[in-house]
Amino acid sequence: MSLRPLLGTLLLALFTLLSLETGLAGSARALTIDCASAGCIGGIYTLDVIETAPDLYIATYTVDTSVPFSVGATSLVDVNFKVANDYSDITVLSGPAGSVLAGPLTANGCSGNNGSFLCVDLSPNLAVGSVQTWQIQFRSSALLDEWHVGARYTSPTHRRGWIISESGSVNPIPEPSAALVFGSGLAVVGGWLERTRKRA
Repeated sequence: MSLRPLLGTLLLALFTLLSLETGLAGSARALTIDCASAGCIGGIYTLDVIETAPDLYIATYTVDTSVPFSVGATSLVDVNFKVANDYSDITVLSGPAGSVLAGPLTANGCSGNNGSFLCVDLSPNLAVGSVQTWQIQFRSSALLDEWHVGARYTSPTHRRGWIISESGSVNPIPEPSAALVFGSGLAVVGGWLERTRKRA
């Protein structure tokens, strides 16, 4: 019995394991909360986090308020998220102007006592009906497996506002390098097996 088919199978298994290991190692993760299915007051909230260096991350938080709301909100006044229990070296890379504070949202804004949240107190407030994105860089010792997204809205007749506060389990995003390694491995093994078959 020839060892070549067995060797080819082993090589393919090795590349598959390498690809899965790299993809699940988690240099990038994502969470999406759609209030149409989650039952919150409105909006679609998408949070992606990528690790750019050891313990250094960039969070991209997108809030889509162009979808129907179940309340009469007219302004988005604060947004927040939680992906870790500790943050340092916080820098807003892009997005609508506001102060970055620690703490979850309350009816008074970014005023909670839990420092595991990053909260943006917007100035000026943003009109409902648009899509807004923030990119925030930070350092943390580790990311959580369950993340939280939030936003606070107001209207001229409801100044204390409405709060969306939802949590969800994050999904790993396979890295492009993992896909490249896996694809290259398949091409190499496939070519080698084809040459072996023609010689037989």
